[in-house]
Amino acid sequence: MTVPTLHETPSASVIRSLLQHTHELSIYSRNMPYALKAEVIELNLGNGRMVLEVEYAGADIERYLTCDSLSFDLEALNLNS
Repeated sequence: MTVPTLHETPSASVIRSLLQHTHELSIYSRNMPYALKAEVIELNLGNGRMVLEVEYAGADIERYLTCDSLSFDLEALNLNS
């Protein structure tokens, strides 16, 4: 991971912290029957921009967007249980 910058956005800092652990990331929409697994390809700590990679075989991935926004769930996993 990258070294903290002088002006990090708070949300990017939290995301970076979670990414340092074993984690699962998914995007979801209440309009779709299931969530999609995703990976963070890029995280800009200065402006909070995050680039995700998602595999989706369907033709309607835009249905995962609601009002031009994307909902995602990022969970750090505890593998010791």
